[in-house]
Amino acid sequence: MTAEATTKTAAAERQRARAIARRRLREWGETLRCVFATDWAGPRDARRLEQVRRGLEELQRFGAAAPSPENGAASAEPSEAPVFLCAVGWRTGSTLLQRILATDRRLMMWGEPMARFGMISRLAEMFRFARPAWPLAFFTDRHPPVDDPAAQWLANHYPPAADFAESLRDQFRRWLAVPAARKGYTSWGLKETRLDAADALFLRWLFPRSRFIVLLRDPRDALRSSKSFAQPLLLHRSWPGDHVRTSAQFAGHWNRLALSWRDMPASFGHVVVKYEELVSGAFDFRAFEAALGLKLDEQAALALRIRGTQRPLREPLSARERWVVKRVAAEGLSAYGYR
Repeated sequence: MTAEATTKTAAAERQRARAIARRRLREWGETLRCVFATDWAGPRDARRLEQVRRGLEELQRFGAAAPSPENGAASAEPSEAPVFLCAVGWRTGSTLLQRILATDRRLMMWGEPMARFGMISRLAEMFRFARPAWPLAFFTDRHPPVDDPAAQWLANHYPPAADFAESLRDQFRRWLAVPAARKGYTSWGLKETRLDAADALFLRWLFPRSRFIVLLRDPRDALRSSKSFAQPLLLHRSWPGDHVRTSAQFAGHWNRLALSWRDMPASFGHVVVKYEELVSGAFDFRAFEAALGLKLDEQAALALRIRGTQRPLREPLSARERWVVKRVAAEGLSAYGYR
């Protein structure tokens, strides 16, 4: 071996050693945080569902109601009932369930469209800022008309709330419904791994007849599967910067989503599915399809092994990783009966 090759090999070894040291430092750092931290969902996340709910109610009160010819929404689609598959984190079996749903040949199920944009969550987020005093005062339809607009206060002058709501609906229809219709589908939906209950409220506000499925899996099994799928672990909650690199971050994301759905009232009408039951062989697909108004051929999806969706599992999680997940996701684990 030449001196140059020896130098390159030594440099590569040093780089690997530094990477291992950094990973171990992160692991023990998160272990120490787990000892002292008590609220992994975070106070901001805990308030998000209620804040978005109040914001949407304010817009509804201002006139941004469900689409109908009466409120001027010429493009209203009273039969529009998209299906939203909201997985609680990654490696929950969401792609499998997406394929099962796609056996209803009327339904186009898009898969995490434009995921890094975080479009749905970012649009839902803006409704946290609506208050009774704002933006009510600035909608033009709340003021008597004047003959001369130049004589009116125009510094804050908003189009009607109903038009704002309909513009958002049209965005989703053009983005997701129109391409599905071009392919011959009469209905559409999507699956995502980052949507919480507040995002679902926003989508239901846009599409009052929309259908929701919440898919969960034991986060310890999901983490093990994720590590088999991507090593080292590198996922993202939102892009850029909000990455998931450690077991505590993975469990925190799972716990936040799980608790948001726990706080959603049963009257919302979402269907909760556990991955463990889905693949048990005893899952009642007939009741499931009836609840959603679909016609499924689950055997056609279950009989196929799709390349890229299944990987051999690596070694089991370490005792430290299992303890971290149980510590961080304790409330969510308890809420959904995971021991």
